[in-house]
Amino acid sequence: MVSKNAEGGRKAILIATFVLLLSLIGTFIFFYMSFIYDEDTIPYGISVDGVDVGGLAREEALEKLKKVFILNPQKFIILYFEDMRVSVTFSDLKVNYNFDEVLDQIFKLKKEGNIFLRFYRLYNIRNSGMNFSLKMIPDYNTAISYFSDLSHRVNRDPQNARLEFKKGERTLIPEVYGVQLDVGNSYNRLIEAINKGDRELQLVVNMTKPSITSEDLKDISYKISTFTTTFNPQDVNRTSNLILAAKNISGTLVRPGEIYSLNKGIGPRVIEAGFKEAPVIINGKLVPGIGGGVCQIATTVYNAVLRADLKIVERFHHSFPVSYVPPGQDATLSGDVLDLKFQNSSPYPIYLVAYVYNNKFTVDVYSADANFNKKVVIYSEILEVIEPKITYKEDNTLPEGTINEELPPHKGYKVNTYRLVYEGNKLIKKEKLSYDFYQPVNGIIIKGTKKLDVPNQSGDQGNTAPTN
Repeated sequence: MVSKNAEGGRKAILIATFVLLLSLIGTFIFFYMSFIYDEDTIPYGISVDGVDVGGLAREEALEKLKKVFILNPQKFIILYFEDMRVSVTFSDLKVNYNFDEVLDQIFKLKKEGNIFLRFYRLYNIRNSGMNFSLKMIPDYNTAISYFSDLSHRVNRDPQNARLEFKKGERTLIPEVYGVQLDVGNSYNRLIEAINKGDRELQLVVNMTKPSITSEDLKDISYKISTFTTTFNPQDVNRTSNLILAAKNISGTLVRPGEIYSLNKGIGPRVIEAGFKEAPVIINGKLVPGIGGGVCQIATTVYNAVLRADLKIVERFHHSFPVSYVPPGQDATLSGDVLDLKFQNSSPYPIYLVAYVYNNKFTVDVYSADANFNKKVVIYSEILEVIEPKITYKEDNTLPEGTINEELPPHKGYKVNTYRLVYEGNKLIKKEKLSYDFYQPVNGIIIKGTKKLDVPNQSGDQGNTAPTN
């Protein structure tokens, strides 16, 4: 049985504990109200780059900081990449101190965490202090716009290494890496640079490696085949198309095993790409078409790669033989449907050079392997010649004796074409390349039948007798 004295002692202890707890709670509330209750002022002990702002309202602190930290708008920084250098002022970039950002961070101290954590944090700040640092920040939209404009002076497409062969001299022109200005990272680097006090900043760029490098071309020195066709330079548009197509395919590197598409190499034959209207063969007749002349390119490339002893993957002949090569040795293109494709079946990379000189279009094939003992001969065997039929039509709107060709006739041919490969004087390979059937194009001749009125040539003036 518990005595009354013991029971009274326990009650006294409980009461004393309760009073002490109330005192502690009161003390905590007092300190809490002192540090946190006024959310519109900065906690005591806070400074910004050494400037005391404790106890100030936001606008008071902002005004005080602006008076202390004055930015010179004419201060500048030089931006550069390679040989390009530009000077830009802080005013142009709308550089300013990040006052609002720092003040936002300060006022978050009163809101983050539970009440005990905030109290502990602010108590330590009041006793030990806390300093925030300002940054100079360019206006984001202004700086991004400036860098975007600057990118037009910095950016460039990659340029392949290339070979030039002139008068027996071989020249290797090195590749040029592509450059793309990294606008976002350049902006971040700009912030770092101006806050460090740097006077210059190298722009951040992304580099793009070209598809053909000097290393790829270092061993290519020997011309292993060449082929030339002639054309009429008076046909200005057709000549322009030949020059443009030659430019597009010249400098092509085909690695061992790769398949080359001439359609892709030349590119779309459209006005936007620079091609012009010139005669093309459609339904056995020459008619105007954009890119006329590229079939001569196909024929010339075809014969050059045949003589380089490379594998033909895809080839189509014209509807009737062309004048600049024997039947069975031509090739044609048509949009994305008809193509000339060949595979580099040699163990060495090959390099195409195409050019126009006077009335000649030439394609040279170069390799790292000379093989001077090798000789390739292309031979066409005419199996049958088919004479065309000619239809005559009368036209009474044309004068009698007038003759016009509505559709010129063309002979038909059946022909086998072979490739003969010699090592020295020894035939080591005879290869049938194709069997081609050129259907005859029947001609249509228009004959005029309109009779012309013949004036009286007698000089008769009638029956009236002369008067003396």
